[in-house]
Amino acid sequence: MRDIPTGTLEEGMGAAFFPGCLLIVLACLSISLILSGFSGRNHVEQSAKGADKKETAYPFVGAHLKLPGILTLIVGIYLSLLETFGFLGLTPIFIFVVMKTLQARIKKAALTGLLLTGVIYLIFGIGLQIRFPAGSLWRNFF
Repeated sequence: MRDIPTGTLEEGMGAAFFPGCLLIVLACLSISLILSGFSGRNHVEQSAKGADKKETAYPFVGAHLKLPGILTLIVGIYLSLLETFGFLGLTPIFIFVVMKTLQARIKKAALTGLLLTGVIYLIFGIGLQIRFPAGSLWRNFF
């Protein structure tokens, strides 16, 4: 982002102006979320009827962090394998695995993975002509 011109108010906004502003806003919101987690605020849980309320503090470790941890691991694996297998080869599998982790049905997860990958590729790859990683594995075959 350092090589992209940001522009000035007199000259007009450059290509990096909006992403820079977004970066600042997201960083501030992230810091506020982290600080609110350290402040020890209690969260209110409601029962099924909604009448009884009890306050519970969420610890920094525990079962409630299992799903976010698994999803973070899946994203990390996806990003590390993206250059090898390419966008079209790996993204449907990634979407399928994420949806199965979130307990979707196999048919729905597979169909969503294929359709969402196709739509993303049509809009960004063909329509906007953005280059996706082709995958070094496929260069040997084609």
